[in-house]
Amino acid sequence: MGDRWIAIDVETAAERDSICAVGMVESVGGSLRALGRWLLRPPRNEWNSFNIGIHGIRPQDVIDKPTLAEWWPEFLDVVAGDPVIAHHAAFDMNAFRYTLEACGVDVRPFRFACSRVIARDVWPGWWSYSLPVIVEQLKLPAFDHHDPLDDALACGRIVNSALSHCGVDSLDGLVAERRLRWGMVDEGRYEPFVNIKKGSRSIIAPTPSAGVVFDEDHPLFGRLVAFTGTLGSMNRAQAAQMVADVGGHFSAGVTTKTNYLVTGTQDFRVLAKGASTSSKRRKAEALISAGADLEFIPEDEFLQLVQSAR
Repeated sequence: MGDRWIAIDVETAAERDSICAVGMVESVGGSLRALGRWLLRPPRNEWNSFNIGIHGIRPQDVIDKPTLAEWWPEFLDVVAGDPVIAHHAAFDMNAFRYTLEACGVDVRPFRFACSRVIARDVWPGWWSYSLPVIVEQLKLPAFDHHDPLDDALACGRIVNSALSHCGVDSLDGLVAERRLRWGMVDEGRYEPFVNIKKGSRSIIAPTPSAGVVFDEDHPLFGRLVAFTGTLGSMNRAQAAQMVADVGGHFSAGVTTKTNYLVTGTQDFRVLAKGASTSSKRRKAEALISAGADLEFIPEDEFLQLVQSAR
């Protein structure tokens, strides 16, 4: 493997335009090298307690740190025109776009790939493609989830595993062989990294809030989403509305058409006698085993997907 690419991960303080940390890892010839972890000051310095609880970064940690706009030239120097890879890349790439926009900085064009999309294509049929699950399935080194440098390292290891599994020696070769399509970020332009082997998705009429305009490239657009367990940051009705407002469809139960089952905290007192998981989860596991296009995602990754809008 002789090509070069950069694995990245971002953490946000609140909304998608509030990057507070970036981790970067370089891959050259198949060897990964940690480049660093940067703390950044969000443009408006607004923080959400839910986000803080996920990554542990607090306002006092970034008081004397640069903003993304001030640090951005360093990012471009490191990337040097090579591809960027992230897990749930739609979230990371749009976080870059919107945080730079909030800082009044134009986005220089770069192409990107998504380790989650790659993993789903190379190893179909797993119950989830969240970062911890893929790491466990591939028996990769343990990592500190939501530490941006550790997440970037895990992302890089997943991509290297896919290259090895497919017997190709470059990321361009993997994208071409698996019939994937590069994502692109530019000023006023966003194209997702996608699997072009999949046909067009059937669109189910949502019930969005007034004035909502859909982004047809949003990862939840036209997708069926169900929930199980108690969510920590919102109630079920609020979650259902979030799905509808990005063009998705809320499903009260799990069916053969369900694409995502968002998993909250399970209250074991309400389970059927002798059961250790909810009926939705058991049904979803059976459907996945039978080849359904269905995936489990935890609440924090659901929020990342929702925030992946243009």
